[in-house]
Amino acid sequence: MNISPAIRRLYPSLDPEQLAVIGHGDGPLLTLAGPGSGKTACICLRAVNLLLTGRLELQHLLLCTLTRATAREMRERIEAATGRVRYRGDISRMRIATIHGLSRQLLSAHGGDVGLSPPRRVLSGCEPLDLLKSNLNRIFGPDLPALAQHGWRTPHRVIHQSRRFFDRNADELIDPSVLIEPRSRFAATLCRCCVGYRQLLRDHDVIDFAGLQTQAIMLTQDPAMAARLSASVRHLLVDEYQDTNHAQQQLLFHMAETHRSISAVGDEDQLIYRFRGANPQGVDAFRQQFPDAQVPALIANYRSHREIVAACGRWISSFDWSN
Repeated sequence: MNISPAIRRLYPSLDPEQLAVIGHGDGPLLTLAGPGSGKTACICLRAVNLLLTGRLELQHLLLCTLTRATAREMRERIEAATGRVRYRGDISRMRIATIHGLSRQLLSAHGGDVGLSPPRRVLSGCEPLDLLKSNLNRIFGPDLPALAQHGWRTPHRVIHQSRRFFDRNADELIDPSVLIEPRSRFAATLCRCCVGYRQLLRDHDVIDFAGLQTQAIMLTQDPAMAARLSASVRHLLVDEYQDTNHAQQQLLFHMAETHRSISAVGDEDQLIYRFRGANPQGVDAFRQQFPDAQVPALIANYRSHREIVAACGRWISSFDWSN
């Protein structure tokens, strides 16, 4: 464990478990952190410690998270910490991105090199739904009776429910064209519509957020490109890992495949994006990808009063969890 003297001096309240995360060396690290345990603070101080101890240059560090709000928070925390420890590097050059933002950057910078020309525009907000609405007959026309038999009787329900299905296919890296003739007629119908939707995006030279991830994965699967990206990213730090979906996890794994210095923090009990495809098996996937990963735990809750935490612990322990 190699921790900068400045961090030890200026952050004396860090507990041994937090220090172990901050001072972890190279190689994979998956930190399981409970609520109020300071997991975001640890991942940010880990980034600062990597810089202070000279383990890598600023441009070789990449931090990823799920939302722009969290990305802003991480940048603010790191700027505050680097100012406090008097780090002299240009912290504005540090790369902090959402996974969707990272995907877009990769495609814009390198997609053309492997035949993945970036689309003209990324759809956001309600734009994918509006596109489906304006092309309802093209995508769903022949299948509307079958969808109505399943209870999807209005255009609004067809568009919103099918969009969720299309996104889940992309989140799970499922090729809908291979599932057009499964046992379920309804599933076959939706897969056929999904193929049509993806063609519609190509025809309009646009892409949605789910498509950004899948195309970025295609980019990182190219061996030459993977080596090129690994040369530019030596340490990958991931916050809120529990809310990543299967496609996002695979993208992160590809980004770390060569250098294997990936540090992720998350709490399975705080998985809040299941409705958006977050993969509850993400911890197992990380361990399978990196079987030699260290898996420490941050269990102290510094956000709530100890008596509240103790009362909650006793209440949860009173249940029979065997069934």
